[in-house]
Amino acid sequence: MYNKEHWQEQLEDVLTEIFRSKVVIRSLNAVGGGSINRAFSLETNIGNYFVKANDLPDTRENFIAESAGLELIRQSCRLTVPEVFGLAASNNYHFLVMELLGQQPRSSSYWHDLGRGLATLHQKTNKTYGLDSNNFIGSLRQFNTEKDTWAEFYIEQRLDIQIKMALDNGLLSSHEEKMFDGIRRSLVNVIPEEKPALLHGDLWGGNIFRGNSGEAALIDPAVYYGHREMDLSFTHMFGGFDKQFYESYQEAYALAPGFNERVDVHNLYPSLVHLNLFGRSYWSQIKQTLDRFR
Repeated sequence: MYNKEHWQEQLEDVLTEIFRSKVVIRSLNAVGGGSINRAFSLETNIGNYFVKANDLPDTRENFIAESAGLELIRQSCRLTVPEVFGLAASNNYHFLVMELLGQQPRSSSYWHDLGRGLATLHQKTNKTYGLDSNNFIGSLRQFNTEKDTWAEFYIEQRLDIQIKMALDNGLLSSHEEKMFDGIRRSLVNVIPEEKPALLHGDLWGGNIFRGNSGEAALIDPAVYYGHREMDLSFTHMFGGFDKQFYESYQEAYALAPGFNERVDVHNLYPSLVHLNLFGRSYWSQIKQTLDRFR
């Protein structure tokens, strides 16, 4: 149950701890749109902030990974990401205190800048696919053990882990699991070879935002070095991206021919994530892709 007075008192204590001076909240609003954390926008005597809160066991680790991902993006391209001011714990909850964004409408160059900015992010490369640490996609752990080839990484660190989770939770049958054998055999010939690219990793419409001048911003990353078509494919999963975004990206860093035919293959991973998070309604979409490789 949401008790505004309780949360205001608790959040004032958290901000006072992080900023090491007395913080008084002048306005507190619960923010919707997320399925995992409680979230609040705050107006205080020292500035405006966005705060996430959760009492799940993995929350502190999740927030640390989110902070690290935001910083990696900040260092790698000019797109805005929210500044993280600190983490704190109180009454079994963990809190992530961040810069409050999104107070202005989109700028006229928003989609153009987002496309070019993402292209710049993808031009940051690495020797291997993966990351030197694990993180999260939503509330699920995302394993990033580094591999030399994209096919090996995608199958072992993305598909197989989610498939096993779905099997263990009764969301896939053993017969359905075997349907993935075709894509396992075919992947190396389906996806064009490219150098590892730094990815946002969870690039749907809910994770693009506006900076405080209306510029393009990114939030809630699940970063790793992977095939850059993963990010572009994820933007098609729920839609909402203007065509100017795709045109600007293509001008800055052209995709290999045939990308549209590969979108569903890349989206097997987020579809499996959604299967594990939200249930069987995502299976028909997955099966439709798998049927192409029987």
